[in-house]
Amino acid sequence: MNTDYLKRSPWRVGIFALLLFLGGLWYARAHWGGPMLFGHKKTLSSKNFAKLTEVVQWKTDTGVSVYFLPRPEFGGVDIRIAIGAGTARDGQLPGRSTLVAGLLDEGTQDWSADELAEKIDALGLNYRTSSQREMMVTRVRALADPAVLKEAGVLLSSMLSKPLFAEKSINLVKQQCLLEVQQDEQMPARVAQFAFLKTLYPGHPYSTPPCGTRDSINAIQAADLKAFHAQYMVANNVFVTIVGGITEKQAKTLANDITANLRAGAEPAPIPSIPKLAATEQKIPLHTEQAHVMWGQPCLVINDPNDAPLQIGSRVLGGPTLVSRLFQAVRVQNGLAYQVNSYLQALSQPGPCLIKLQTQAPQADKAVSIMKDTVKQFVQEGPTEAELSGAKQGYMTSIIDAFSSNESIADTINQLHFYHLPLDFIQDQVEQVKSLTPEQVRSAFQRRLDLNNMALVVVGGISDTKDMTTKGATSTTPLPPPLSNDTKDRAP
Repeated sequence: MNTDYLKRSPWRVGIFALLLFLGGLWYARAHWGGPMLFGHKKTLSSKNFAKLTEVVQWKTDTGVSVYFLPRPEFGGVDIRIAIGAGTARDGQLPGRSTLVAGLLDEGTQDWSADELAEKIDALGLNYRTSSQREMMVTRVRALADPAVLKEAGVLLSSMLSKPLFAEKSINLVKQQCLLEVQQDEQMPARVAQFAFLKTLYPGHPYSTPPCGTRDSINAIQAADLKAFHAQYMVANNVFVTIVGGITEKQAKTLANDITANLRAGAEPAPIPSIPKLAATEQKIPLHTEQAHVMWGQPCLVINDPNDAPLQIGSRVLGGPTLVSRLFQAVRVQNGLAYQVNSYLQALSQPGPCLIKLQTQAPQADKAVSIMKDTVKQFVQEGPTEAELSGAKQGYMTSIIDAFSSNESIADTINQLHFYHLPLDFIQDQVEQVKSLTPEQVRSAFQRRLDLNNMALVVVGGISDTKDMTTKGATSTTPLPPPLSNDTKDRAP
């Protein structure tokens, strides 16, 4: 953008800055909640949930569960194929789920990898498969054209049911995973995340890195991937969600085409329960000037009766606003952290409730102390009415975003489908949030957050292994210096 005219006219600089400031305020209020200073504000109404009442459910000829939402106003179709084959199913070979996900489009018994790529491109499909903690999910967007959908269904059926797992392709995807592992080892935020999960879930399927470890990746063979695929890619473990501009009859044909070659199989055993957490502190050396801190415990399950007060309380405590309790205490009042926030994830077994921050290494102990004191005060006192109101508005905005596009609607319904949640689940949550009181939030945090049994992990800013201390955790060896040009930290 040419800004020379600003230099020639200083008064324009002031107007330009004012516009940027007001634009920033509008964006922050629109996305983080709180009263709008001007302009239009998105509101949540029953229309947002009306779509879910139109969802049609059935099973395919092979017994796969299907959810379909017709949207005749949309000229495309979003398909979600969720399989209960996430990284928590890796067993003794972490990385199997991620490798299988990466190999589905690397050749089948019907087409080579190049032929698949050409067909995907010719059909104009937007395709990707990824592995999450509890599910592997294939996401496809296609035109709502019967000919395109027919070919897409046959293509997806081959990819899901008849992957080739050729040695050349396996080695290629392995190398990609090994590179990711190498990069993760140099990123303080990722080192902290994996150490935190290992401490939170010792010996549990939730503790392993998504791509696995160097040893597990190198140990995985084609037979291991085929066995994983045969066990989990079965009709009783697959959930298809279709949202878009086609009829129910077309959706049934598409779903049958996609799942035509799946064996019935068996639903996998429940994910094992987690061990009780004891208070743990761990400091891990890494050659960085900043320290990355994670502190928390397992606390939230899918369809948890305390979900609403915990989620809203987390927003007050360390949510995505500059006025959260933790940001004010750690950053604004003491200038100790570049960022600090809280995070909750619901899983089949209690998912993590954590607080993370990044700060200068010499200030880490002080920042941790203020963080703990702030959380302790919040648990004792709960939120104020003003804090609760702001958090509710931010939450409502996030719900609106979940229904803002065909893609986001498909993702939302896919989550409900995979976790067997009722279609009115979100609407019920919204009603609970609307009626929440500060006392209900305080009470939920007091019931769930055991401040005497929390896991603390601090990574970075330690130049020598003599500085490393570990309490209640296994000692960790020093890590190598970071890669020269890689300073990007990914979000957990």
